[in-house]
Amino acid sequence: MIARFLAEPTPAHLAALDAPLTSMLATRALAWRSPGPAFQLRQALVALCRVPLAQERLAGMLLQVEEHLLPLEVARANACKMLERRGYQVPELVELRFHARRGEDKILVVVEPKVGVGEVREHQDAPAVLFISEAPWSAQAQQLAPASWENFTVLELQLDPVDMAPPQRFLDADERAKLLRDFRVTAAQLPRIKRDDAIVRYYGAKAGDVLHTVNDSVTAGTADYWRVVT
Repeated sequence: MIARFLAEPTPAHLAALDAPLTSMLATRALAWRSPGPAFQLRQALVALCRVPLAQERLAGMLLQVEEHLLPLEVARANACKMLERRGYQVPELVELRFHARRGEDKILVVVEPKVGVGEVREHQDAPAVLFISEAPWSAQAQQLAPASWENFTVLELQLDPVDMAPPQRFLDADERAKLLRDFRVTAAQLPRIKRDDAIVRYYGAKAGDVLHTVNDSVTAGTADYWRVVT
C-alpha cells in the first residue's frame, strides 16, 4: 500500500494509508516488545513525508515515532561509544543485534524490552553478551547468565558517565604492577571501589583491576587516586 502511494501519490491512496498506519502507531510499532516494527514504521513515514501531499498529514505520526525511538537510539549510540572505549570495533551500521570485536574477543549486543531466563537461554552459546533493556534483567536471569554477561537499561545509557566524571582510566597489567611496586603495597591495601559502581560497569572492569582518577585539588592543582575493584 505504501509502495502504491509512492508510485501514484493521490489523495485517495493517501487516505487508504490512515487506518494501517494509525494501527501500527497505536499497537505494534510503539510497543517495547517489538522495537523492530517501530524502526520500520519510521522508515516508511520518512519516505512518505518526502511527498508534499503526505507531509502535513503524516508529520505528527513521524514525530510520535521519533519521540519513542530517541531514548532507544541514544542508549544504543552510548553503548557503541562504551564498547569503543573498551577497545572494541563496532560496525558502522548498528542493528538491534550486532557483534563488536576486540582482537579475538567478541561480544553480542542485544536490544530487548526485558531480559529473563528465556532471553538468556536463547543466547547461551555466546561467550559474552551485552543486553540493553527497558528494565534490569530478572534475578533468575542474572543467576543463570555467565559472569561475563552484562545488562544496561535504556535509562542508564541516556548519559555518558565519562563526561560527568573527572579524568579516569583503568591501569593495564604493567602499570598496575609498577604502581604496587613503587608504593610497596599489595592490591588489597589500596582504597576500594565496588564492582557495581557505574564507572566500573561502564568499562567492564573485573575484581583486582585498578582505577586511576585525577581529581582537582585546591593545594596541588590535581591529585591522583588509585582504587582497586572488589
